[in-house]
Amino acid sequence: MVKINPDIIEARLLEDKIQTKTCAKCGEEKPRLEFANSGKNPSTGRIYRRPECKPCWYVTVAEREAEKKATDPDYVTRIKEAKRKSARARYDPLKQKALTYGISVKQIEEMFDSQNKSCKICSLEILKDWHVDHCHQTNEVRGILCRSCNTGLGFFKDNIEVLKKAILYLEGEL
Repeated sequence: MVKINPDIIEARLLEDKIQTKTCAKCGEEKPRLEFANSGKNPSTGRIYRRPECKPCWYVTVAEREAEKKATDPDYVTRIKEAKRKSARARYDPLKQKALTYGISVKQIEEMFDSQNKSCKICSLEILKDWHVDHCHQTNEVRGILCRSCNTGLGFFKDNIEVLKKAILYLEGEL
């Protein structure tokens, strides 16, 4: 992880207060702080700003919402349902995981029990911090993993060929 010098951050904040930027929508020149963040460069700490000022961006978002509501009759119902499910699940991590992967809480519990409450890869007992592993192409749930095994698969991007090379490397054959 890159550590950013606090002096650089302070200088960038001062730069944002002093510098101006022209809004791509209304054409007005405004201080950079009048533009919402659109991202941050992790190595330099530089904050990127949206091309539209905040008031114009809010109008753009409202226009998009109105267009979605006008063209998709089920849009409002889907949004309300999603918010309701999210609010309910926020208080129950198991429900949250079930909602995320489109399976029931009972299915997760059965999967966990069938694995004897242990990681499907390393077989260590998982007391907390368990993860539902899934295929990123099909979104199909494969099993319950410990944090280490789940992170390892993530770093290898589920690439079987790279994992085979890693095994050869560990066996001293590469």
